[in-house]
Amino acid sequence: MMIQTSYDSIEAPQTSAALETVEETDPEGNQLQYTRRDSDGLREGVFTKMNAKGAKIEEASYKNGKLDGMRILYYPKGDTMILESYQNDLFEGIYKSFYPGGKIKMQGEYRNNTMEGTWIQYHENGQLKEEVLFSNNAENGPFKEYHPNGQLSVVGTYKDGANEEGTLKFYDEKGVHYKTMECKTGSAAPPGHRKSQRGVRKKVKDLSA
Repeated sequence: MMIQTSYDSIEAPQTSAALETVEETDPEGNQLQYTRRDSDGLREGVFTKMNAKGAKIEEASYKNGKLDGMRILYYPKGDTMILESYQNDLFEGIYKSFYPGGKIKMQGEYRNNTMEGTWIQYHENGQLKEEVLFSNNAENGPFKEYHPNGQLSVVGTYKDGANEEGTLKFYDEKGVHYKTMECKTGSAAPPGHRKSQRGVRKKVKDLSA
């Protein structure tokens, strides 16, 4: 799956305030360019950061001194690394991250500065890796994980974060179901265990033994 991974520019928000252009170097040697209001020095409009080699590594939109609109982070070769949206300095709207070379890595949506709705991860080959439902900035609800070949790997439910709750079903790389496990949040039920996509060790009871 390919998604646009380079963006020529971010449009500056309209304003009637008098602006001045600032060019400066940060402590890491990056070149910064932005506009700010003459009256109070707050950033207003497009902010751009270039690394020491002259490659653009960040571009963002400011309003009243706060992030407002799109913010884009770039890999050194120019492809987009992260695309995210802000409103009044808080996350609001789409979020996308990309692998080097342009294939999408993750996508989801922020509402009121929290992760909400379905978030999707992809393997580097473009196949689905995980689909999970978020509520109030934490995993809450059904999830599916996939093998790199696109076949279903795991089906289950998260509760209050990356904590499996209830029945987990496992599938091999051909999509054939081979195991069912049960997990109770916060309690170990040996002998089975697995490692979630986020690296959190879970102990569960194997119901297929």
